[in-house]
Amino acid sequence: MLLEQLELLASSAKTVVDQYGQTILDLLLSETQPKKICSQIGLCTFDVCGIESVVDKENAKSSNGVSDAACSACEMAVVWIQSQLRQNMTHQQASITAPLI
Repeated sequence: MLLEQLELLASSAKTVVDQYGQTILDLLLSETQPKKICSQIGLCTFDVCGIESVVDKENAKSSNGVSDAACSACEMAVVWIQSQLRQNMTHQQASITAPLI
């Protein structure tokens, strides 16, 4: 059961990357706080700040038909894209600072 949920979340995150990847990338590059990106693109109805009340969570589930699954998938996609950006920057820095032989 847990494995099926993880597979569904991973699949949903891939869909988010396919549909919103460029927008997420642009927002990250413009230094938008990662925890605010999913609400800005409409996949979360609240800014993720780590601690939420039960009432806030219930309101987020029911407002605008936005589901927790879409929000979780978006959060996962943002983390993945952010990780890819860091790896890319690290590779670029290494090639800039690597001595020419």
